[in-house]
Parts: sequence; C-alpha cells; structure tokens
Amino acid sequence: MLRFLVGSIAAGGLYTYCKSQHNQVQVWGNGVYNPRKGHPDDILNFSNFTPKLIKNFCEEKSPNLIKIVFGPKSEAGIDEKGVIYIWNKHEVNNVKLDDVDDETRDIKILEFTEKVQDLKFVDKILFALDTKGDVWQWRFDISDEPKVRKVSRLSNIKKIVSGSGHLAALDKNGTIWTLGDDTYGQCGIDNFSRQYSPPYLQIKYPNPMEVAMLPDKATDIASGKYHIIALLANGEVWGWGRNNKSQLADIDEKHGKASAPISFVPTKINGLIGKKVVKVAAGDMFSFFVVDENGDTEVFGCGLNSRGQLGLGYLTHITDVIKIQNISNFVYRDQKIGKIRPVGIKDIQCGAEHCLALMDVGAVYSWGANEYGEQANKKRIIQDKPVLLKRLKSKQIVSIAAGDRMSGVIWKE
Repeated sequence: MLRFLVGSIAAGGLYTYCKSQHNQVQVWGNGVYNPRKGHPDDILNFSNFTPKLIKNFCEEKSPNLIKIVFGPKSEAGIDEKGVIYIWNKHEVNNVKLDDVDDETRDIKILEFTEKVQDLKFVDKILFALDTKGDVWQWRFDISDEPKVRKVSRLSNIKKIVSGSGHLAALDKNGTIWTLGDDTYGQCGIDNFSRQYSPPYLQIKYPNPMEVAMLPDKATDIASGKYHIIALLANGEVWGWGRNNKSQLADIDEKHGKASAPISFVPTKINGLIGKKVVKVAAGDMFSFFVVDENGDTEVFGCGLNSRGQLGLGYLTHITDVIKIQNISNFVYRDQKIGKIRPVGIKDIQCGAEHCLALMDVGAVYSWGANEYGEQANKKRIIQDKPVLLKRLKSKQIVSIAAGDRMSGVIWKE
C-alpha cells in the first residue's frame, strides 16, 4: 500500500534570527519537569523539552557543523573541515514558552591533524574515524585533556558504531572488528564455552578482534546497547549479543521455542528471507531493517516496544520481525518531474527508546519514548507511531542524531 508523505516539504521559515546559509545545530531531550516554586498545583515547568539552537554554531563565522553525537557526559561535533568540537552536556534549566531558546556551550576544539568523518562515544571514551580509514581515541575517563591514541588493527575502516561499552568497526573489505565489553557477547568472538543464564562472566577485549564467524562479507552494521546486527553482501542479516527482548528476533520456529537470551556468536536473523535489506539500525533493545521492495521502501523491526520505539501504533512486545507500516511505502508528488515517486529513508538514528528518521525528501519523523522530551514537545506522552516534525518542514536537513534520551538536527534554510 502506497502512502503519501504527511505534510508539505515547503513552508515559511520559523527561525529568522540566525544566518540562513549557515548550518544550525538544534538539540532537545534529556529534560526534567517540576512544578514552579511556590505553586505546586500550578502548571509544570519543563526543562530541555523543546528544541534549542546552540548559539555557538549559529553565525556565519561560527564552525559549520555537519554531524553531532551524544555521549553520557559530553557531546561532540564535526565541521565541514573535519575538525572535532566537544562540550559538556548542558545542565538543564527552565525554558521559555517559545518554541526555541538560544543556548551557549563551553566549546573546545580537539587538537588533531587528521580530517575526521565520524565520531562515537563509548562511555567517556571518544572514538574518531578519519577520512583515511584510521580510528583514534581520546580517554576522557582518565583525564580531562587526554592525548590522542591510534587504535591498532583498525585501518581501512568505513563505518564505526558503538553500544554501552563496546565499539564495532566495518572495514572496506567487509570485515567487522569489535573491542570493549563482551559480557553479553556483543563482540561476537566466543572463543570458549560460556553459559547462557546469569550470572554472566564479565569479559573485555582491550584491542580489536575480528568477527570471523560470518558466512559472507558485511556491507552495513548497527549497534544497540548490548547487541550488534550486520547486513551481509549475500543479503542476509546476522546478529549477536544480548537477545533478552528479542532484539535479534532469533526464534526457533520449528520447535516453537524462543531463542536463548544471549548469542555469543553471530546468528542469522529469521524473518527477512527473500527481502532486499539495504540498511540496518538499532536502539537499546530493538532493531530495524530497511528493505527495498521493488523500488518502494519498507521498514521491518523487532524487539522491545514498551515505549513505542518500533513505531507500530501500539505497545505490544515484538518477538519476531514485523513490518512497520507507519514508516513504510511512503510516496511523494515530485513537482520537478510531475510524477508520484517512492520516498526513501536516508537515515534512521535510535536512542535508548526513541528514534528519528530522515526521508530522502528532507522530512524528519520522530517516535518512541517522551518522558524526557525526546519528541520535542511538553506532552510527556509516548509517541507510538512516527510523527512529522513540522517545525523542520522549511529546513534543508544536513544530518540527524539520537542519544540515550536526546535528539538533534543540523539544518539550514
């Protein structure tokens, strides 16, 4: 079934006090709410529930950021020259009633000679992928001004992803490398026998290890909090790590039994046979698979859905792969060609329990948890199906980002 994209992509500008040709960085979430002092029965004050433009990046002479990432204590960004900027996560304060608040940050530039294309946080450790395919790290867990260190064995890398305590890297040859916490098998190594019920043996790999038990080269990877999924060149999707909420959807259909709560080695994900998967994404305990269905874009998912993070329109837990109707089969009337065409998904970013999707026509959809302002409003109501962020309709979206309980968008007029 084809569905027209909700809303118009062209609309009047909302934010006129920032330079229109410069990329604007807007963030929201990680909020708190409380009654006003002296008025416990009055309306609530909300903090960080509505999008804010970071003033440091607002003017023409400011750094022109193209990507931002969220860590547990810090946030970071990359500008168009590949320079890294880092700042502490903003302390919450009462917001105004306006849709937008200017906010400033204590921005620092990381002194680094290589041009960077991507960043990922693993707790307080910042990893950077440069344009040459090398990976570097700064350990803010041991110093406020750490020295950069090149990560050995990680070269010719094209993508990095991270979870709660692990990093995974996909190189240009299709090999996946992992390092860090492997308590729940998220490194996919399993070079010895381990038990599938608690207590689990805490294991860490300080250096990158090759995930050698895949039947083909990988073309894409994604990571949740404790699990990793990989799209292979043969079209199959495999996963490993924690599976306590069926985020790997590995169901033994023949015997009608659920799989183990952990997969220490890569396991083929059922329910996607015959489908052309082109992209994968993951949140804390759920996963998404973007499929090309004869030119139409469809999204499938599995795992925890208690906060609407799968966008199904209801909160039932999903133990097997299911089609997400509310973000599939969109079409759009292209004024340039005068025809209706399918709408593709350019990017999906997932936080702990919420998601953002950037469509190839520039529209941004959001869904999932909203207790901390993840949905850019003050309603605190779970958004169980994707909703168009209308405040961004007039914007040219550069990139989207989702952290644990935060969201961000970089745009220009």
